[in-house]
Amino acid sequence: MKKANILALFLLVLVVQVVFVPHVSIGGIQPDLPFLVAYAAGVHWGFLRGMAAGTGLGLLVDVAGGAAVGLSAMSGMMVGAAAGLLGGHVFRPTPAVHAGGLFGSVLLGGMTTLVLVQLLYSAYEWLDGMRAVVLPQTLYTVAVGLPAVLVFLNRIEKAERSRKTREEDAA
Repeated sequence: MKKANILALFLLVLVVQVVFVPHVSIGGIQPDLPFLVAYAAGVHWGFLRGMAAGTGLGLLVDVAGGAAVGLSAMSGMMVGAAAGLLGGHVFRPTPAVHAGGLFGSVLLGGMTTLVLVQLLYSAYEWLDGMRAVVLPQTLYTVAVGLPAVLVFLNRIEKAERSRKTREEDAA
């Protein structure tokens, strides 16, 4: 993808996360769309680009959402890193592998946020935070985002295959 397309995707995800997602919250739990993009970037482009995508999206969300700058960035970085490790070790992930990988990555991101919130604000006990916030948010994010992630990764792979075919035909 071109850099302009990636930037446009980041800004679109930011706008949707800040403007529309609060309206679909269930019991105060919202899906975390930047985690989905960080996961897709990590699986497709690898460890470092996944970390960079997660960090960049997290910083944008922190600045736009008014949270402590760095909370979402650190969590997004963890999601992108975990997805990058998955993408580097699994040649052709199936939808079931993506479901497990997305669940694990988003859970890791949520746990990172919970630890940082505990350190900064002493807001939750560990088990209460996991039960009341992290696990429901992880399940909601995976349920909402898995179809979108699968479609997104499929489209990227098809576009790259057609680009390689055009390059081979031109050569």
